[in-house]
Amino acid sequence: MPKKPVQEAIAAWQSQQITGAQLMRRLLSYREWLVPVSRVAEGEPTGSEGVRLRYSEDPGGIRRFYLFSDADAYAAFCQATGESPSGALLLTADGAWAINALPLDQFDYVEIDPASPWRLSYGKQSFPALAAMAQAVQVEQALVALRAGEEVPNAFSLVLDYPHYLVVLWTAEGRTFLALAPDDRDRRLLAIFTHRDAVEAFLEGESEDAKALLSMLELSGRDLFSRVAAMTALDGMVFNCRGPARPVAFALPFAELVLENG
Repeated sequence: MPKKPVQEAIAAWQSQQITGAQLMRRLLSYREWLVPVSRVAEGEPTGSEGVRLRYSEDPGGIRRFYLFSDADAYAAFCQATGESPSGALLLTADGAWAINALPLDQFDYVEIDPASPWRLSYGKQSFPALAAMAQAVQVEQALVALRAGEEVPNAFSLVLDYPHYLVVLWTAEGRTFLALAPDDRDRRLLAIFTHRDAVEAFLEGESEDAKALLSMLELSGRDLFSRVAAMTALDGMVFNCRGPARPVAFALPFAELVLENG
């Protein structure tokens, strides 16, 4: 029987076929997580959309938040703990939403499919990277939706308010150039990246000498789109042109559109 997506991703990481960052991206891009929630109870951590999140707290005060990749993983957990699955409230959500909704400072661990053979645990030391990747994935999803013309609440705001866009600067013969995305129609498309792993994908195959001539500039969305809107020599922009997220291209007026609607 073929492995399910979460099992497959964790197995690939365990066998060193993918990096920890690649695993994190796959988990946060998964859209069918089951998130345990409960009816409103005073004093419990609350998600960003008013959902009361269920968690466990041991006698030492250690708090663990659980995510289940499917009903079988949740059933395995219930069997191991003696918890009854009947009447359980499980919210289906994508990984980026779940982590962005989670008040991470109130937890010690995020547990993936506890009680399953492939279980995975992220501790506090991993929370900054987890939160950063979740934010990037959510922005990438908003960009895809905008490109497709889908009406997604707050999509423009997500794109405008993102604080960690990256552009690559090349230095040659004393001059600095913005890196452009490859294009078979010779258009001048600015390469924009939402996370460092996308920059790494862009630079894959470049020599170490070439990499030594580059630097990265991090920009907030408002700063980025204000600058891009003024770059009349550009034809447009491409986000994550070589992955690992789905590349998304826009014509230059998209910058003004974001500024007006974000």
